[in-house]
Amino acid sequence: MVKKISRRLRRIIMTYYIKIISFRLLKKINQEQFYLFKINKIDFYKQYKSIASRIDSDFLHETWGEFSVSLEKDFLPTPKISFFHYKSMLKTMTGDDCYPKYQEFIDKILKVYQEDEMYDLLTEDLIGGIMIIKEFEPASLTSLGRIVHVYQASLCENATNGIKNISTITEWGGGFGGLARVLKKVNSNLTYNIIDIPIVCTIQWLYLSSVLGNDAVNLVASISDGIVPGKINIIPIGFVKEMRNELSCDLFVSAWALSESNIDAQKYIDHVNMFNATHGVLIHQHLSNRHPYAENLKAILIKKDIKYCTENVPVWNTERVLYW
Repeated sequence: MVKKISRRLRRIIMTYYIKIISFRLLKKINQEQFYLFKINKIDFYKQYKSIASRIDSDFLHETWGEFSVSLEKDFLPTPKISFFHYKSMLKTMTGDDCYPKYQEFIDKILKVYQEDEMYDLLTEDLIGGIMIIKEFEPASLTSLGRIVHVYQASLCENATNGIKNISTITEWGGGFGGLARVLKKVNSNLTYNIIDIPIVCTIQWLYLSSVLGNDAVNLVASISDGIVPGKINIIPIGFVKEMRNELSCDLFVSAWALSESNIDAQKYIDHVNMFNATHGVLIHQHLSNRHPYAENLKAILIKKDIKYCTENVPVWNTERVLYW
């Protein structure tokens, strides 16, 4: 018992130490992000209220409802810059492991990107308060979350034969905006559409506008806002049915979100042919009581006679990737 308590205490101390060091290192090279966040966080509550009612109950799985409540408690009215460490984020989008396993992801990434390209994509941003993996310094100040997003970007490269060759991506459930951030690094001209629940849309707006600048992001608060070419467009799920034609894309992406959706959401995505996408990248977990429709995605592709590739997600071998 004493040893267990001692290990836990050492972990807490190490986590706190790395969190502080990570923030200091990243703040030195991201001063503009720091000041943008200070401005944008003031508008967080106002932005959320402008879209809070834009939710479609047809698509709302109970886990999304629970998730939304916990995020609202942590983020409203004004979030801290280290919001990746909120309990609601640690349970779903981020992590605080001081010594994560990541080498299998790197091996996959290096099959697609040159080493210098990889290090550029892996370099983290200040916003959120990430945990740097010390082994990468000084080649790249990176985190496990960024490594996973660059791995996902490599899947998108494989699916499309080059992200620079396409113009539009639509993502169903975009987390805090990490994959959008990476893919806009690869192709700054992309029109990138993210569909999500209102509180997560607001988190995406805060993160991406603080990292890339307010002019790079369009938070859709009304149908008239529309999709702006070349920007990251953040669309509350309640607008999806009305904007379905505007959401047509070259590549449809969903990392775990579609497999966590209810059956009506999956049927809708099937019905609209994944917004007429030519290519796709889907990641899903195995079927469970909490996610009873997690393995439906493969059946959708088979029904449409889509020839896809599949592999296990590195490290987390219970997760599957489908891409075409």
